[in-house]
Amino acid sequence: MRTRPYKLFGAHERALLTELVEQAVRHWAGDWFPARPALRLESFPADLQKREWLGFGNPAGEWWALAATDAELDALAAALCGTGEVRTSRSSLAVAVARSALQDLAAALLGGSAAPLERAAPDFSASGSAAFAARVTLGEATLRLVSSPEWTLRALRERLPAPAPAQLTGRRLALGSRAVELRVVAGWAELALGELRGLQTGDVIALDTRIDRPMSLVLDGRDAPLCGARVGVKDGYRAALLSVAR
Repeated sequence: MRTRPYKLFGAHERALLTELVEQAVRHWAGDWFPARPALRLESFPADLQKREWLGFGNPAGEWWALAATDAELDALAAALCGTGEVRTSRSSLAVAVARSALQDLAAALLGGSAAPLERAAPDFSASGSAAFAARVTLGEATLRLVSSPEWTLRALRERLPAPAPAQLTGRRLALGSRAVELRVVAGWAELALGELRGLQTGDVIALDTRIDRPMSLVLDGRDAPLCGARVGVKDGYRAALLSVAR
């Protein structure tokens, strides 16, 4: 499951991850925003191409990357400061607050602490990975978030129901439940190939057994007899009465 593609996630998995991220974002927004903004969250295939990102990780190797273009940081800073618009450079106090808020959001998503990653965009291939991406709208601000595959898989393992344990069966019971084919052998005869080819309807082949004695009951594919048997009819079906081996 480590490389399970996003497109193969079922609706249940996507809904579970979306709900988990939304809960973390809603709690974080309540701590950081001066007024609780309207929140909307959408999940979509992960894509880290041609974007500027802030990456935050934990000691377990999980991370979240958050979009950090000038426009996105400015919009977030404006929402956090309660102003309609912020026109400033990325070194301003307001944008520094926005960066701190994003780190706090990453910590909330990672379930503890989050340290900045050395690289702005962690290395991973969106195609065929288990990364989960979300677009979050908070009033006028929009956040784009991408998780590491490790975070996604841990979240699913912890929240999806565990599969039912395999039902183990004792060896005797397992063997005893297997179907076998039994055959009653009337006898054996050796024929030359010329005699076999010359057989016609009505010819009689003399066997090495007597009809008044029990025949051999054998497993399919084996010659060694298990016990003796007498052939007859019971309730309209052919039947074999088992007896001791000859």
